[in-house]
Amino acid sequence: MSTMPSESADDAVRPPTRIVLPHSSTVRWRREAPQDAQPLRALRMAVRAADFALLGLAPAQLQALCAQQVDSQWQQYRARFPDVYCEVAEQAGSLVGAMAWRSERGGAAALHLVDIGVHPQWQSQGLGTAMLRGLMACADAHALPVRLEVLRHSRARDWYIRWGFAPVDGAGLTMHETLVRPAQRP
Repeated sequence: MSTMPSESADDAVRPPTRIVLPHSSTVRWRREAPQDAQPLRALRMAVRAADFALLGLAPAQLQALCAQQVDSQWQQYRARFPDVYCEVAEQAGSLVGAMAWRSERGGAAALHLVDIGVHPQWQSQGLGTAMLRGLMACADAHALPVRLEVLRHSRARDWYIRWGFAPVDGAGLTMHETLVRPAQRP
């Protein structure tokens, strides 16, 4: 479905830099481009809006708080992971989904899912599943595990568990936990 193209033996040691995601009649996948900065910000804010609505603030306050959190989170991601790649889903010229990921190198090589989001109007239509399947297919083609961090008590955590991810030892005292899907042989 969505795997990396065949590679030479030399590529076996080089981590992947591209994930191929399936196009449909309405959705086109592509790598993030510089002109996507504001549409990606709007997408991330739409994804987070329901979480912030629970605070019961006035609309202007909610918008400002959500924008501040989204901007801060992405500045932290870019600082912490300068090698992150972002794949975006477009429908009729609008960004409707995005997945940020990176290849971890070294003794614990893995694909690291940094962030994934689908616009609320497009949720439950298979976009998130397509992104996750694409990432896992790429990891499988390279016999790599997939790693991510998730809020401990979120619905997303349960979704990842259903896809074969398991918590890493060490509960810790943070709100987040690391989940790993073991490497699968192609």
